[in-house]
Amino acid sequence: MRGWLREQQASFERQSTAHSTFALILFACYWHIVIALRARNPEQGRLERKEKLLGRVLAKLDESVVIVEGKKDVWALRNIGVKGKLMEASGRVKGICPRLGVAACEAGLNADEVVVLTDADGAGEELAAMLVGELDANGVKPNLQVRRDLRFVLGFRTVEEIPRKLEEFREKVRGKRIEKS
Repeated sequence: MRGWLREQQASFERQSTAHSTFALILFACYWHIVIALRARNPEQGRLERKEKLLGRVLAKLDESVVIVEGKKDVWALRNIGVKGKLMEASGRVKGICPRLGVAACEAGLNADEVVVLTDADGAGEELAAMLVGELDANGVKPNLQVRRDLRFVLGFRTVEEIPRKLEEFREKVRGKRIEKS
């Protein structure tokens, strides 16, 4: 980029002195503004990227069939406004695919890909692994990326914590925006 800047400066120098001086000053001011904007608070940039990722994840939850561990998880996701079809995996994991097909048809959703959203504890990890095996065996693509992205943005251990963690994250974002103003 600096090479391009030097070329532009050389081009300006070839033009009339008064015009090139004024243009060079404007050009320099423009680049100082661009550089200042790039050098802003890196924490603000991280928060903005996480906020965009969170928006994509919540949209994915709205348009998907989501398998959670139990009733409290369903309540937590409904509490944050998730509109997608939520299914509890409590009980037997075997035979969940036929239930998925019926649930997806009722909700008007596609059950080719299912979001698996379990807790980040040992039992949740074990259940996620069993669900992935069962879904794969029946030709359904399990989506664990939504779970990873939500954990990255919010840092939750259990799905029941998501409403509180989401509110804390939004407060943090609002606080950074106020500081920026």
